[in-house]
Amino acid sequence: MATKMINKNPPKAAKPLLPMKVNLKNFVGRPRTFSSPQQMQDLAQEYFDFCDKAGDPYLMTGLCLSMGILPERLHEYENYPEYSMLVKSLRTRSQHSVIRGAIRHKLSAPMSIFWLKNVCGWVDKQEIVNKSLDSFTDSIKEYMINKQSAQVINIKPS
Repeated sequence: MATKMINKNPPKAAKPLLPMKVNLKNFVGRPRTFSSPQQMQDLAQEYFDFCDKAGDPYLMTGLCLSMGILPERLHEYENYPEYSMLVKSLRTRSQHSVIRGAIRHKLSAPMSIFWLKNVCGWVDKQEIVNKSLDSFTDSIKEYMINKQSAQVINIKPS
């Protein structure tokens, strides 16, 4: 019969990887790709000038490739107050370029529709109002009200 040995001494706690008191001002994440909004604007303008010469639409993916960042990283810049309006204006300018290209028949209509729905969040929705059904329900309501009032009038006291 084997006996089981029990260690009565608990294991020592592991040392924390970081010191207990962390100065959050010195504890930073990944450095920003752009030192200022002006630097981002200048790189974006270079991309827009290139697209104008080539006759291409402004696309957010192309913009990100020309700036050397991923689209997700560009969306993160929207959370920084000093970059927020710039990123929104870049997105709006890209959207306008695709719409303008579709209107002028320079871009494929199905591709433009696909891009506007999936990238810009546009919705292809029809709102159908059936007026005949509304008038039918109104006439039923009117009939029921008239019937109830007729019943109230026809009651004879005993």
